[in-house]
Amino acid sequence: MEKCIRVYFEMGLDNMEILALLAKNHHCIVSYRHSKQILKKLRLFRRKHYTPREDVVAIIKDNIKGSGRLHGYRWMFMKCRQACLTIQKEYVRIFMQIINPEGVEMRQKGRSHRREYCSKGPNFIWHLDSYDKLKPFGICIHGCIDGFSRLIIWLEAGQTCSDPRVFQGILSTIFFRSEDLWW
Repeated sequence: MEKCIRVYFEMGLDNMEILALLAKNHHCIVSYRHSKQILKKLRLFRRKHYTPREDVVAIIKDNIKGSGRLHGYRWMFMKCRQACLTIQKEYVRIFMQIINPEGVEMRQKGRSHRREYCSKGPNFIWHLDSYDKLKPFGICIHGCIDGFSRLIIWLEAGQTCSDPRVFQGILSTIFFRSEDLWW
């Protein structure tokens, strides 16, 4: 049981999640208080024995090279936790400020870069979406734009956004009169 508790603790699970997994997977019922005593006996503490800062900085630098440059310190803190690192959120915020000051400043000003993609031409990719804000009033708006020209292909109002047959019906009517759309 202690081995399982150690493994679950190192995965970053909290005490209630550990107790639930012990009960479900190992048929071992332990009280919350007893689990805290076991963790203390095993010298497993959440706010002690932090990961060396060099390891945290290496993980942050590695994540910033990819899509992590667009995300903030909360997302980076979760990435550190998923890598089984024990670190305070405040240190992650400070490291992010030191390692990537331009990204932090852009996020503070609300000027994040949008992802870019290339479309081969008109009608190569269409973007479908629905607008649910008016759903309490019985109105759902469905729309489609061309990814290349950003031209609105269609914009229709309906009664539901959750029924896939609605999009199917819209698409079938569009493709039946598609010779009007191919420019």
